[in-house]
Amino acid sequence: MKLKLAVCVALAVVLQSTLRALWPPLAYADLPLIVVTYFALQRDAVLAVMIGTVAGLSTDVLSSGLLGAGGFSKTLTAYLLAALVTRVMLDNALLRIPVMAGAAAFDVLIYVVLHRLLGQDMTPMGGSLAETAAYKIIWTTVVNL
Repeated sequence: MKLKLAVCVALAVVLQSTLRALWPPLAYADLPLIVVTYFALQRDAVLAVMIGTVAGLSTDVLSSGLLGAGGFSKTLTAYLLAALVTRVMLDNALLRIPVMAGAAAFDVLIYVVLHRLLGQDMTPMGGSLAETAAYKIIWTTVVNL
């Protein structure tokens, strides 16, 4: 079982880093966040937080951004979703669309705040910050469908 989890996270991280070369708009789809959200909705908070940490740090290692910012944002997102799932039933497939959009928005918010707090450049795609955040939320939600 743990091997399947590792392969799933590794595949999401590798695809995240290589899809940008195939078609640049696919760089906005956050595949590791989709994996983290899926496991956070399974009601296992510890596993979700561990997967969020590994997926985020792995993405940070393969990207040129601030090391640890993605790991922290995905870990915090996984914890928030796991805490939400223990209180609210989110088993409906229709409810997963706004949950994914909210998770993407929260992840982008934390990521941007960490970059701004530490004075790092945050726009690798060349657009404005609001444009990058909006595209990331939309593409991640659409790919999750």
